[in-house]
Amino acid sequence: MRRTLLLLNITTTILVLVVQQNNVFYVCLSDLACFVRSVMRFLQKAVIRWDGFDEKYIQMLSVNDENVDIQYWNSNLGDDTSIKIKFDHEYKILKHWIPDLPLKVIIHGWLDSIVHKDGVFCIKTAYINVGGYNVITMDWGGIAGNRNYMLPMLMTSKIGARLSKVLDNIVDLGIMKSEDIHLIGHSLGAHIAGVCGSLIKSGKIGRITGLDPAGPGFEFAKSQKEGLKKTDALFVDIIHTSGGSTGIYHSAGHADFFPNGGTVPQSGCYDGMQIEKIIGLGEYIRQMKTLK
Repeated sequence: MRRTLLLLNITTTILVLVVQQNNVFYVCLSDLACFVRSVMRFLQKAVIRWDGFDEKYIQMLSVNDENVDIQYWNSNLGDDTSIKIKFDHEYKILKHWIPDLPLKVIIHGWLDSIVHKDGVFCIKTAYINVGGYNVITMDWGGIAGNRNYMLPMLMTSKIGARLSKVLDNIVDLGIMKSEDIHLIGHSLGAHIAGVCGSLIKSGKIGRITGLDPAGPGFEFAKSQKEGLKKTDALFVDIIHTSGGSTGIYHSAGHADFFPNGGTVPQSGCYDGMQIEKIIGLGEYIRQMKTLK
């Protein structure tokens, strides 16, 4: 168990970019890149099947109604009241659904959750306060909260597939069309939105907005085939503000926006790259000491 966690931390460390002011240096040695890809393929085959993990990690990697909490909101219910959407029980939102209004679906990223009021779910509050929308939030914090970035990253395809089935079930209720759906995803949540859009069977999703789609595993040290792309919806728009570090830098949508060049630091919101948080260095050191 401990050695498996060490492997995760070591590999995550290799994925990290070194950022100095505006200069971004990539780990680009071909042999090292090959090693990273090999390790990540191993993790996809072994870790996602839960080999070597105890019950806690099996639960964390399960895509169920506890770890992936989907809630329905609207202005009639208010910002403090929501209806839980359980898989295959989507019909329970029928009596609360506001007809003829579009649907906004909000998905957070790594280390985030709906409990963080200043996170991406402030968008939910804004839509409810303005009114005129049905709103769904996907809180996958039970998985995204793991500091070993690779685990949540490797789970994006499974979570996106789950969301696509939920939305297909809602469309089948006859209360909306797939083109009325707008997915808004931040970081890894943007790639979850892309997977959802690529897998939904009831018709092409109307729009996906990617807010800094995650870069590690999708643009560099690439291991994931399913990342956000323009074919995932009728219209895909992406805002890049950390391209080349924690976010992708290449254009992947019908419309891509690069405020201030699309890279860090962004004026007024950059307080320094905290490398130790990204790679979980503290936990790695503690585990090393335990093994001695």
